[in-house]
Amino acid sequence: MNALYAYDLEDKGFISAYLQTPQEARFSVFFPAACNPDQGYLNGTAVPIAASMDEPTWTYRRGSGPWMECLLETGYDLPDQNNLDALVGELRKLGHEPGCAIAEYLTFGAGDDGVRHDYYRC
Repeated sequence: MNALYAYDLEDKGFISAYLQTPQEARFSVFFPAACNPDQGYLNGTAVPIAASMDEPTWTYRRGSGPWMECLLETGYDLPDQNNLDALVGELRKLGHEPGCAIAEYLTFGAGDDGVRHDYYRC
């Protein structure tokens, strides 16, 4: 992912653009402070699909790494209910202090308990 564009579900232009090209949206969530996920997150897309999305919220900068990949699990349609704390703990065990976390939506599924979750490539 090279950039993240925030969106607002109240933006009719965004909704219209999304309905015309849903496969291009690549829904994502952005945690500006991965080490403190309680500070919140932003919903975004990996590509600007509406005219109102002219400035990215986040842009990849070469050499700003290292970057680590993991699987983020969230509550179904509830990104604030997630396993980010556990992932940050594992990164710290490896000697890394995370900055932000950018996660692109992959799929949803139900665990053994029957509860649905969303999964993101983080």
